[in-house]
Parts: sequence; structure tokens; C-alpha cells
Amino acid sequence: MQHEKVEIVRSILVLMLIIASFIAAKRYKNIPFLKYSLYWVAIFIFFGVIYTFKNAAFEVKEKMAAELIPGYAVSSGGQMVVKKADNGHFYLYLNLNGKTVRFMVDTGATNVSISKNLAQEIGISTENLKFIYTAYTANGVIRTANAIVREIELGDFKLNNFTVSVSDYDETIPLLGMSFLNKFKSYEFRGDSLYLKY
Repeated sequence: MQHEKVEIVRSILVLMLIIASFIAAKRYKNIPFLKYSLYWVAIFIFFGVIYTFKNAAFEVKEKMAAELIPGYAVSSGGQMVVKKADNGHFYLYLNLNGKTVRFMVDTGATNVSISKNLAQEIGISTENLKFIYTAYTANGVIRTANAIVREIELGDFKLNNFTVSVSDYDETIPLLGMSFLNKFKSYEFRGDSLYLKY
């Protein structure tokens, strides 16, 4: 709280200095050298303020994106926060082998599940996969096979050679199960937000 007050006072002082520089420049308009010097002082102060508060501006942008785009995770201090979508589900955008994929968070699912088509899109050869496992879904019983995703990224959080479950049903919604959530130090559903600590 004290830090915020200091920042507010500092911002007001800087703004006053910029305004004073422009007023002084107009006052001494008959002395070109002094007038343009004051203009340059104001410009340097302005860009100095932008540079100083660039992190705060970035945080504001991140929070706005999280509010507007369900599944957009905001990272800060080793923690990610994602907002619940209008349909009551949580979604996360993960990067799988360079491709961005929207997953639905499902704590009732054991593994991360993707369709065979998606597996092919991210570079997994499905020809030799053995669909020997069984999964029970809303669409009935489906066959699945284990496969390795070379790289999974969620913001700063990265996993290599991660095992996923590939479904032989092409309409499978990408699901983010417990095998992924348990890789975090902790996860917590609080209100309309999901908190992931890493």
C-alpha cells in the first residue's frame, strides 16, 4: 500500500514536470535554443515514464486479455490464473510441438487426451500406435493409445516428452486431465478462477 502511494506521488510529480516544461517552452518562445531545449526535456521525461512503467502496462494488458479471452492464463510470480468461461468450464491454451491447442480442464480425466487427427497435426506418427486402452466418454466407449508429445508449453511452464492419450475418435475434445495438473506445485479452483503454482 505504501509503495503504491509513493508511485502515485512520483507519477504526479513527473506529470507536473512535463507540463511545466511545455509552459516554460511557450513562455520563452522568443529564445529558440531555450524553447527547444525545454521541449526535448519534456520528451525525454515522457519516454522515461513509459519505460519506467512498462511492466505495469504489460500486467494491465495481460489482465485485460484474461478477462476477455477464457483460457488466457496470466502469469506472475510463479503462478498462473485463468478465468472460467461463460459455459462454466475452464480452458487453457497450450502449445504442443509449436501448435496452439485449446484444452478443456477436466479433473475427472486421468490423462491429457487428444484426437488422432490432432496427434498427426502436431507431428505424432499414428500408424504404429496401439489402441489397446479403453476410455468411457459421453460419446460411448472409445479406444486410446499412449503417445509422447515432445514439448508442451503453457506460458513459462514447460514439459518435455510428456505422455498423452490419443483417441481413435476424431471428434474428441482436447482434455487436460490430472496427469498435467499434477505437474504443478499446486492447483486451486477459487471462485471463477483457476490458480496454478509452478
